[in-house]
Amino acid sequence: MEAIRRDFDAGMSERAIEREPPARKKIPREPTAMNGLHAIIDAMIEANPGIGTAMIWQHLADYYGATVAYHPLRRYVVRRRADMLSLPGGSRSSFHPSPTGSAPAASRTV
Repeated sequence: MEAIRRDFDAGMSERAIEREPPARKKIPREPTAMNGLHAIIDAMIEANPGIGTAMIWQHLADYYGATVAYHPLRRYVVRRRADMLSLPGGSRSSFHPSPTGSAPAASRTV
């Protein structure tokens, strides 16, 4: 309300004031659920670049009792992988996802 009065006193028309959307307050938020887990997650990604987010999430829940939500964890993992690939020595050619549950087709024995 104060901003409307200020704009009106400054000579703005009522229509101009109506068209101007109010500025929304940004609330800074920190992912507190992952505090203390960043180093563990980074180490898991470095040890196995192809590890899936679901496996990381399950490991954190089983071994560390973490109750982090999946989607914030996924955002962090995607961002960290991108950061690791952009570092010197990190390239897409060094990124090899590991097979889940079975051996690669070429090395299977019948």
